[in-house]
Amino acid sequence: MRILVAYYSRTGNSHKAAQIIAKRLNAQLYKIDDLYNRKGPIGYIKTYWEALRKKYPYVKECRRKLRECDLVVLCGPIWVKRLATPIYSFVEDNCNKLKKLAYFMTCKEDLPYNYDVVKMNMMIGYEGECTYMQSNKEGQELLEDAVKFAEAVKKDLGLPSTEDLEETSSKEAVKDEK
Repeated sequence: MRILVAYYSRTGNSHKAAQIIAKRLNAQLYKIDDLYNRKGPIGYIKTYWEALRKKYPYVKECRRKLRECDLVVLCGPIWVKRLATPIYSFVEDNCNKLKKLAYFMTCKEDLPYNYDVVKMNMMIGYEGECTYMQSNKEGQELLEDAVKFAEAVKKDLGLPSTEDLEETSSKEAVKDEK
């Protein structure tokens, strides 16, 4: 199964989570790159205004073979109770190449289910269930949520969990010793 973890991160939190998710899913990692400078207070204000106005920025073209991916995991922040605008741009630019999406979103506050997920699934023509998790944590707790999310994705895809793999390899090691 081919999986791509596409992430956008302004502060670095989503990047760290995406790295863990990609490692746990044995997936490729792809950075969604927009061309705006979002650093500092002025960058924050521009980001807020863009999200509020639903203005989607230009993002660099993805040169990955998205049609070959069975799943694309989107990882990024929530801005003004909406998925980050560069994530929208990525999905919009590639909607005819994406088969299935899963979402891991970071946010400072605890929000209800984000209906942008439904819109994005409609954009790619996917009508099934998808894995969605939102974390309002930081540091080690955020990384623990990323691990939980990766395990939930594995379960949804029918893949063995990391615990199952570790148990199998330890049983094989015991057999080899005999």
